[in-house]
Amino acid sequence: MNKKKCYWLLAVILLVLVTVIGITCLKSKPYLNSIFYNPQPTISAGFSENKVTVSGYVISGGDTMPEGLMDTPRKFVYVVKKDDSSLINVSYTAYPPSSVGDREIKKIRLSFYKGAIGIGDYLIAEGSYDRKSNTLNIAKEGDYIETHSKKP
Repeated sequence: MNKKKCYWLLAVILLVLVTVIGITCLKSKPYLNSIFYNPQPTISAGFSENKVTVSGYVISGGDTMPEGLMDTPRKFVYVVKKDDSSLINVSYTAYPPSSVGDREIKKIRLSFYKGAIGIGDYLIAEGSYDRKSNTLNIAKEGDYIETHSKKP
C-alpha cells in the first residue's frame, strides 16, 4: 500500500473516531447537548403557543425590592416546586395605585386564597416562560396566578 492511501485511510479512521467520541460525550453530558440541540422546556402548554401553565407548591420567595421605597412597582418572585419535583421561578410586578398601575393591573389576574402568596400554598400560574432564567413571567394580558390551600 502506498503512502498516499495510508494517509487517506488514517484520516478516515481519525474522523470516525472523533465523531464517535463526540457523540458519546454529548450523550453522557446532557448540558453540552444544549450547544447543538435546543429542546423545549418540560412544561405543559397553556392556551396558546406563547403561554405556559405551571402548578406546584410555593417553597420560597416574595418581594424582591429593597425596603423603604414607596410608591414604586414591586417585583415578586416565588420558587415553585412543580408536580414533577422540578423547580421554577414565578414572577409578577405589583403596581401602586395610579393611572399606569390601574392599566397594568387590568392585564393580569391575581387570585390569592389568603390575600397574598404564602409558603406552602399550591400555585397555578400562566404566563410567558423565559428558559434562560427558568422564570414564568406573569405580565401580559390574560396571564394569571391563583393560589389554593392544597392541590385542587
